[in-house]
Amino acid sequence: AGDAALAVPAAACLTLDYGSGAGLILPEAPWPRTRAGVAADDGLPWDWALSLALLDALDGGGGAWWQAYAEELLPGPASLALPCCLPDGMLDGLGDAGLAERARAQRARLDAAFPGLAAPASDAGPIPSHFQWAFGCVRSRAFALGGETFAFVPFLDVANHAPDPSADFLRAEDGSVRLVARRAVPEGGAVTISYTGAGGARNDRLFAQYGFVPAGGSPDDRVELDVGRAAAEAG
Repeated sequence: AGDAALAVPAAACLTLDYGSGAGLILPEAPWPRTRAGVAADDGLPWDWALSLALLDALDGGGGAWWQAYAEELLPGPASLALPCCLPDGMLDGLGDAGLAERARAQRARLDAAFPGLAAPASDAGPIPSHFQWAFGCVRSRAFALGGETFAFVPFLDVANHAPDPSADFLRAEDGSVRLVARRAVPEGGAVTISYTGAGGARNDRLFAQYGFVPAGGSPDDRVELDVGRAAAEAG
């Protein structure tokens, strides 16, 4: 407990810091899409900017190391289960019309914002597009580091979620992002984090942002019941 299981230096992260005015902080490489996107719109949403960075990484624009990371350690287009990355047939099968409608609206916004990146990301079907794939990776794997600072942190992004996690992540004074054990973790044991923080999250939010719900459901899930209406309908 208290030990850092992993520390990723700031220079290895893809960071967007709007709070301090530092802006875009990337490892040494061209990153052409990302730099052009932020230069064209200095208020570009953080998740859109980091999505461009992942596409640069996949194309080699972030250097050989980031290209290998994107190709080998990020989930492929067909394995992302966030609603915006699911084809219409699967959205209809969710049995949640509101969630399906929001997912289609999100896809439309992404395609409209970056029409040049709206081509399918794989041969499996039209969904997800290149940008939808990158957006899905960012929304499900990036870290909020306080204030208006967000980062894609390699290797920390593979830590799984647990309602009672064995570790927390934090940004150290030297700028590195660290995975610190909350309790003793046995050798070979999983180092997990909470994607939602102490407040937890319902199943619908977990699925919308991360593309999964925990086995057995979320302990923070709720069902809202209008007691008066139920009583009236039951007579």
